[in-house]
Amino acid sequence: MALIIKRKERIPHSFEQLVNGLIKDIYQDEKSPKTKKEEKTERRFNPAINVIEKEHSYVLEFALPGWTKKDVEITLDQNILRITGNKKTEFDSKSTYHSYEIDYGVFEKSFELPEKSEFKVNAELANGLLKVVVEKIKEREVKKTIQVG
Repeated sequence: MALIIKRKERIPHSFEQLVNGLIKDIYQDEKSPKTKKEEKTERRFNPAINVIEKEHSYVLEFALPGWTKKDVEITLDQNILRITGNKKTEFDSKSTYHSYEIDYGVFEKSFELPEKSEFKVNAELANGLLKVVVEKIKEREVKKTIQVG
Protein backbone atom coordinates (compact mmCIF):
# COMPACT_ATOMS: atom_id res chain seq x y z
CA MET A 1 0.00 0.00 0.00
CA ALA A 2 1.36 3.39 -0.94
CA LEU A 3 1.93 6.06 1.62
CA ILE A 4 -0.76 8.68 2.30
CA ILE A 5 0.67 12.19 1.90
CA LYS A 6 -0.43 15.19 3.93
CA ARG A 7 -0.65 18.11 1.53
CA LYS A 8 1.55 21.01 2.55
CA GLU A 9 1.78 24.54 1.33
CA ARG A 10 4.93 25.73 -0.40
CA ILE A 11 7.80 26.81 1.81
CA PRO A 12 8.12 30.61 1.65
CA HIS A 13 11.22 31.93 -0.09
CA SER A 14 11.48 35.05 2.00
CA PHE A 15 10.51 36.47 5.36
CA GLU A 16 8.02 38.76 3.59
CA GLN A 17 6.26 35.75 2.01
CA LEU A 18 6.14 34.05 5.40
CA VAL A 19 4.55 37.08 7.09
CA ASN A 20 2.08 37.63 4.22
CA GLY A 21 1.13 33.94 4.36
CA LEU A 22 0.51 34.09 8.10
CA ILE A 23 -1.63 37.19 7.73
CA LYS A 24 -3.61 35.54 4.94
CA ASP A 25 -4.11 32.38 7.05
CA ILE A 26 -5.33 34.35 10.04
CA TYR A 27 -7.59 36.88 8.35
CA GLN A 28 -8.79 35.46 5.06
CA ASP A 29 -10.17 32.29 3.60
CA GLU A 30 -9.12 31.98 -0.06
CA LYS A 31 -12.64 31.07 -1.15
CA SER A 32 -14.48 34.07 0.29
CA PRO A 33 -13.23 37.40 1.61
CA LYS A 34 -14.34 38.08 5.19
CA THR A 35 -15.83 41.20 6.65
CA LYS A 36 -13.97 43.00 9.45
CA LYS A 37 -16.40 41.55 12.01
CA GLU A 38 -15.89 37.99 10.73
CA GLU A 39 -12.11 38.45 10.67
CA LYS A 40 -12.10 39.26 14.37
CA THR A 41 -14.34 36.38 15.42
CA GLU A 42 -13.12 33.52 13.21
CA ARG A 43 -10.00 31.80 14.56
CA ARG A 44 -7.80 29.12 13.09
CA PHE A 45 -7.82 25.79 14.91
CA ASN A 46 -5.18 23.10 14.59
CA PRO A 47 -6.43 19.74 15.90
CA ALA A 48 -4.02 17.00 16.92
CA ILE A 49 -4.01 14.25 14.26
CA ASN A 50 -2.88 10.61 14.17
CA VAL A 51 -2.33 9.06 10.72
CA ILE A 52 -2.18 5.26 10.87
CA GLU A 53 -1.54 2.93 7.94
CA LYS A 54 -2.94 -0.59 8.17
CA GLU A 55 -2.77 -3.43 5.67
CA HIS A 56 -5.95 -2.48 3.77
CA SER A 57 -6.76 1.00 5.09
CA TYR A 58 -5.63 4.30 6.51
CA VAL A 59 -7.03 5.60 9.78
CA LEU A 60 -7.04 9.34 10.52
CA GLU A 61 -7.85 10.37 14.08
CA PHE A 62 -8.62 14.01 14.93
CA ALA A 63 -8.85 15.27 18.53
CA LEU A 64 -12.04 17.38 18.52
CA PRO A 65 -13.40 17.60 22.09
CA GLY A 66 -16.75 19.37 22.22
CA TRP A 67 -17.32 19.15 18.45
CA THR A 68 -20.38 17.56 16.85
CA LYS A 69 -20.80 15.99 13.42
CA LYS A 70 -22.57 19.14 12.16
CA ASP A 71 -19.30 21.04 12.83
CA VAL A 72 -17.27 18.81 10.43
CA GLU A 73 -17.33 18.15 6.68
CA ILE A 74 -15.41 15.42 4.83
CA THR A 75 -15.02 15.34 1.04
CA LEU A 76 -13.16 13.06 -1.35
CA ASP A 77 -12.46 14.71 -4.72
CA GLN A 78 -10.39 12.56 -7.08
CA ASN A 79 -7.55 11.48 -4.78
CA ILE A 80 -7.74 14.43 -2.35
CA LEU A 81 -9.38 13.75 1.02
CA ARG A 82 -10.33 17.03 2.70
CA ILE A 83 -11.53 17.34 6.29
CA THR A 84 -12.81 20.77 7.34
CA GLY A 85 -14.40 22.02 10.51
CA ASN A 86 -15.86 25.16 12.04
CA LYS A 87 -16.90 25.58 15.66
CA LYS A 88 -17.31 28.97 17.26
CA THR A 89 -16.16 29.64 20.80
CA GLU A 90 -19.15 30.57 22.95
CA PHE A 91 -18.67 32.69 26.04
CA ASP A 92 -21.20 33.24 28.80
CA SER A 93 -21.31 37.00 29.30
CA LYS A 94 -22.53 36.57 32.88
CA SER A 95 -19.47 34.55 33.89
CA THR A 96 -15.87 35.50 34.65
CA TYR A 97 -13.27 33.28 32.97
CA HIS A 98 -10.06 32.94 34.99
CA SER A 99 -8.60 30.53 32.46
CA TYR A 100 -9.84 29.53 29.00
CA GLU A 101 -7.68 26.92 27.27
CA ILE A 102 -10.20 24.87 25.31
CA ASP A 103 -10.02 26.35 21.84
CA TYR A 104 -12.27 26.14 18.79
CA GLY A 105 -12.17 27.73 15.36
CA VAL A 106 -11.83 26.83 11.69
CA PHE A 107 -9.57 24.11 10.31
CA GLU A 108 -8.90 22.42 6.99
CA LYS A 109 -6.66 19.40 6.46
CA SER A 110 -6.05 17.79 3.08
CA PHE A 111 -4.48 14.43 2.35
CA GLU A 112 -3.36 13.16 -1.03
CA LEU A 113 -4.25 9.50 -1.52
CA PRO A 114 -2.42 7.27 -4.00
CA GLU A 115 -3.79 7.99 -7.48
CA LYS A 116 -3.81 4.39 -8.65
CA SER A 117 -6.29 3.18 -6.01
CA GLU A 118 -10.02 3.49 -5.30
CA PHE A 119 -11.21 4.15 -1.76
CA LYS A 120 -14.25 3.89 0.49
CA VAL A 121 -14.39 6.47 3.30
CA ASN A 122 -16.27 6.11 6.60
CA ALA A 123 -16.23 8.53 9.52
CA GLU A 124 -17.41 8.53 13.13
CA LEU A 125 -17.24 11.23 15.79
CA ALA A 126 -17.53 9.98 19.37
CA ASN A 127 -16.08 11.05 22.70
CA GLY A 128 -14.15 13.94 21.15
CA LEU A 129 -12.40 11.78 18.56
CA LEU A 130 -13.16 11.98 14.83
CA LYS A 131 -12.10 8.69 13.27
CA VAL A 132 -11.90 8.62 9.46
CA VAL A 133 -11.26 5.20 7.94
CA VAL A 134 -10.12 5.16 4.31
CA GLU A 135 -10.49 1.61 3.03
CA LYS A 136 -8.55 0.61 -0.06
CA ILE A 137 -11.02 -1.00 -2.46
CA LYS A 138 -8.83 -1.94 -5.42
CA GLU A 139 -5.96 -0.80 -7.59
CA ARG A 140 -6.91 1.22 -10.66
CA GLU A 141 -5.11 0.55 -13.89
CA VAL A 142 -2.85 3.52 -14.55
CA LYS A 143 -1.57 2.28 -17.89
CA LYS A 144 -3.56 0.02 -20.12
CA THR A 145 -2.48 -1.57 -23.43
CA ILE A 146 -5.19 -1.66 -26.10
CA GLN A 147 -5.15 -4.47 -28.64
CA VAL A 148 -5.67 -3.36 -32.24
CA GLY A 149 -8.31 -5.56 -33.88
